[in-house]
Amino acid sequence: MSTRDRILEAAAAEMMQHGYAASSLTSIAQRMKLTKGALTRQFPTKEDLARAVVDDLEAVVVSQRDSSLEAYPGSGIRAAVHFLLTIGRRSREDPLVTAAAVLLTDRTSPTFAATGMIAVWKGSFATFFERAKRVSELPEDTAVSDLAEYAFITTVGEAVFAARAYSPAARAEPLHFFRFTMTAAGVAEIDAIVDEVSADL
Repeated sequence: MSTRDRILEAAAAEMMQHGYAASSLTSIAQRMKLTKGALTRQFPTKEDLARAVVDDLEAVVVSQRDSSLEAYPGSGIRAAVHFLLTIGRRSREDPLVTAAAVLLTDRTSPTFAATGMIAVWKGSFATFFERAKRVSELPEDTAVSDLAEYAFITTVGEAVFAARAYSPAARAEPLHFFRFTMTAAGVAEIDAIVDEVSADL
């Protein structure tokens, strides 16, 4: 792992534990047993660290969206499920992914509501749902943009809540709120689809 990646991992852990405002370059450097000066040569400010964490998530989202679309070329809903399950798995293995989601919702963070990252997430959902609509997995009158925004809010919200607090529903059933969203959108077999894609992973 590169020094940059180790610094980002330490910053992610610090910001998840204490939030953006209460984190400091000094505490992040201490986690790594570095001097603050050594840290600031790579990232001069805490804001630079937060932005780098979120930028890494954006790259993960774009790459995973493309991989999921390739894995399920004939099903937008399966591609979306694959995307979410894989991102979820990645967030459990990579603290940078979880930290970035938390930073997006931390009002004290300079990345709060980062428009580029939000556009990438919503655009990914819109791509999945457009495909789903084309192959009749969603009703013809589905407002794809609205559904994409709603799916973004519920899935990121569920992830942030799970990272910061105990969520019995989220822990008991993978993609709990996404399942609810898809059922409300008219996807009758969402439970079977989630089970099928989960088995393929």
